[in-house]
Amino acid sequence: DSLFFAEHLIQTNTGIEVVTNFADRPLRIYGDPQLLSQVSLNLILNSLQAMPDGGRLTISTGTCANVHGNEFTEIRFSDTGDGIPSENLSKIFDPFFTTKKKGMGLGLAIVHHIIEMHGGTIDINSSPSQGTECIVSLPIWQPRVDAKDESLTE
Repeated sequence: DSLFFAEHLIQTNTGIEVVTNFADRPLRIYGDPQLLSQVSLNLILNSLQAMPDGGRLTISTGTCANVHGNEFTEIRFSDTGDGIPSENLSKIFDPFFTTKKKGMGLGLAIVHHIIEMHGGTIDINSSPSQGTECIVSLPIWQPRVDAKDESLTE
């Protein structure tokens, strides 16, 4: 859905290539669809803004396990844009921190808060002139088994 909503911006930014690599099976998470869509849309828009002269945005999904062995859905947003200077990486989730001429610096702070509300994490890997990768990890929804009749409940 987020790619659909961003389609107009993607088409007006010449030279932007979008590559998707989604998991073979549905990766279900328990959460608010509108808030999670806001996360994806914000990360897509940040990537587009980081590539004013074109580039590639790659969005991929898969699974990973945390240190406790719990399975997580992993969504990666990788761009070939300007990258983030190392001195700014520790500040990017701070409210009102921005390096943009327009904007209030709330986008990534809100993204971070939404992901934490859903029991997930977001990690950013970036190098100036090399691009940025945002890795969102959210717990996979595990259906409960009713002990009486061992049927799945949602």
